[in-house]
Amino acid sequence: SVKFQFRMPVSSLINWTLTDPVTRLVIPVGIAYGSDTKKARSLLLKVAQENPLVLSNPAPSAIFRNFGASFLHAIDGLSLEVVKVVNNFFGPTVTVAGLLTGKDIVKTIAGKVKADCLLVPDVALKYGADVFLDNVTLKDVEECLGMNVTAIDPTPEGLLKGITDGCKWEN
Repeated sequence: SVKFQFRMPVSSLINWTLTDPVTRLVIPVGIAYGSDTKKARSLLLKVAQENPLVLSNPAPSAIFRNFGASFLHAIDGLSLEVVKVVNNFFGPTVTVAGLLTGKDIVKTIAGKVKADCLLVPDVALKYGADVFLDNVTLKDVEECLGMNVTAIDPTPEGLLKGITDGCKWEN
């Protein structure tokens, strides 16, 4: 689920820990991946603004905090690790996924990460091919690392699809 942090300044609570008499009530709210986040935020703010116990100053806020991973824990035995790949090909200041190379991925992962499957953003590959900018193929990366390598759409939905459909799990 996508997580929002929803803050409402509420007039009927007393904050004994701060000198500011205004207390913000933080209500974590989850919405499903694929939901219209702008609409969800708008609805949360509308509910807060229409509640007579919520102050108008400071105004309530709905903050997009992060993507929750709790839905992934429903898959038995699943653990995820996000690995930063340093771009040695173009230089370490280049941090665009579309400019990753197969060799940089292999150098980062080989001998350091033990996994059954590696998910890479499809934007790192040449358009319409399973080849990185340095002409290393997905198959080459698989062979070097000894694990399945799957290209995914670089979205939350793509990640979930890669985990559930793209990886070949060994029992």
